Amino acid sequence: MPLQAGLGNAYVEYASPDGSIQETLHDSMGVIEPSTNVQMRIFRWVGLVAGAGWWAPVFVNRTVRKELSGPIFYLRGKLFLNDLVAVVRGRERLFPQKGLRRE
Repeated sequence: MPLQAGLGNAYVEYASPDGSIQETLHDSMGVIEPSTNVQMRIFRWVGLVAGAGWWAPVFVNRTVRKELSGPIFYLRGKLFLNDLVAVVRGRERLFPQKGLRRE
């Protein structure tokens, strides 16, 4: 199972009805994100990735952890650079027809 982890700072801004902004103190926090994904190639050089997981803050108090924990979902595009370079250099066609016809 893929696992991402990170460290950083977090704070909260509150906007009042009168237009003033109040900011909490900056506090260190960590994040652990176990997730799973699937990948599908559309062409040899480009694909789609979809996944789901859980976002879990660490090194923060229980109230903040409860508010920020939750499921995540994502969809992203992916370029396969080795295959794209082969297309750009002319060694392969941009949209090959391999496997579509009986030979």
